[in-house]
Amino acid sequence: MALTSQNAWSAYAKAILDQATSGQFDPKTQTFSLAGQTLNVDLANADTEIINANVFEIGNTIPAAGGAYTPSSSLISSYFSFLNWIKLQGDPNPNLQSQINLAASAIQPAQDNYISVQTKAVAAWTAYKAIDSAISFPDYVRTQYPTYGQAKLALDAAQSKYNQLMQQAYGPDYQTIVAAQGKAGFDGAQALLKNTLNMPVKLGSSAPAGSGAPVLPGQNPPTTPSSLISTYAPGFTLDSAFTAKYQEWQTYSVQQPPVFNGLKIRLDASSSAANWSDFGWSAAANARFPVGWFTAVYVSGQASYKEQTFDYTASNFSFEVEFLGSGLFPIFSNLWFDLGIVKNYGNSLRQGHPNFFSENGTLARIPAQVLIGFQPKITMTVSASDYSNFKSQFQQSANIAYKFGPFTIGSVSESSYSDKSKVTFNDSNNSFTIGPVVSTVPQIIGVLCNKVTIS
Repeated sequence: MALTSQNAWSAYAKAILDQATSGQFDPKTQTFSLAGQTLNVDLANADTEIINANVFEIGNTIPAAGGAYTPSSSLISSYFSFLNWIKLQGDPNPNLQSQINLAASAIQPAQDNYISVQTKAVAAWTAYKAIDSAISFPDYVRTQYPTYGQAKLALDAAQSKYNQLMQQAYGPDYQTIVAAQGKAGFDGAQALLKNTLNMPVKLGSSAPAGSGAPVLPGQNPPTTPSSLISTYAPGFTLDSAFTAKYQEWQTYSVQQPPVFNGLKIRLDASSSAANWSDFGWSAAANARFPVGWFTAVYVSGQASYKEQTFDYTASNFSFEVEFLGSGLFPIFSNLWFDLGIVKNYGNSLRQGHPNFFSENGTLARIPAQVLIGFQPKITMTVSASDYSNFKSQFQQSANIAYKFGPFTIGSVSESSYSDKSKVTFNDSNNSFTIGPVVSTVPQIIGVLCNKVTIS
């Protein structure tokens, strides 16, 4: 199939995928979602909580079924819901519930007594250290305060009795599921206090530098307005190799001329479209890429999109993008997520459960790797007539932004490439080049997910 404005998307995505994975992508077990527009992702901010927020957004976003990277569901929400839909099998004896209620009522008094005894034991231990400063708390209560051990044994016995009855009622897997719910729940990964399962993040937005009130010469400007809120989010980790790579990219950026060591993709008249199956999608997924490879966006007033005509079959036609740096980096959830539980209990759900595992299911795939690029340079070579028409329109139309596949030039609201002065024209070979635009912010090129299959 000849290259067209529409199927250029799949040809570009396939070239990206093959090069980024060295041809090792497995469409039977993986999916690839291409960022349909330049998605800046601040993974090098001086504030680690802002980095954490971006890592969370990538790791927690389960992409929709299709070629373009768009959110479909939340990993933490879908996983927590899944745990609550698991059907546990146990003893159907109706008399067990009354015994469970009695066992539950015995836990609170035992816990209250233990806390009271513990408080007194700590106070007594603190006083005793005036005599023996080297004695530890465990040694003290073992030799000097036996009431503490008795209270602890009573609490453990009450809890053990309750757990035994619950396991009898709901089966041997009860404790496993309860523990998983605790890790993923509001006292675990979703807690608003710091623990080992979450991470501090800052959510919201900051106003651009210089947007505050004007100040007189010699005065210090006020703090830039910000709506960032510090909170906690379920923990995710981006592979530590990113930090070293980013520093390497910065080194390339300051060299003159800049050194391009990232992905180098070229489309020309001989390029052909790829199949959805090449990216891990089935025909039933209704997968699609954005409309048109090249569009003009009228940004003044009501935005509208107009397909531009280029002769993609011209012998000299080519579209090239070079990233100064790029890399494929693993991303994974912390200890709150257990894929083994998902696979073990995927067929043990109560009737009426949500759609978790079909191609459009909320747990159908798990983000595994993010493809990140840095400072791309785009060069497009076209026929003489197309070149003349585009150059004339570009130079005369101040209110039009131009989209080249996932890249946009000319609109602050549409892209980081808002400075049209970064576009250069070469009349000798009918080509125009965008960038590279110097930036400290990387971009998401695409996301690879692992399919979740339930046997």
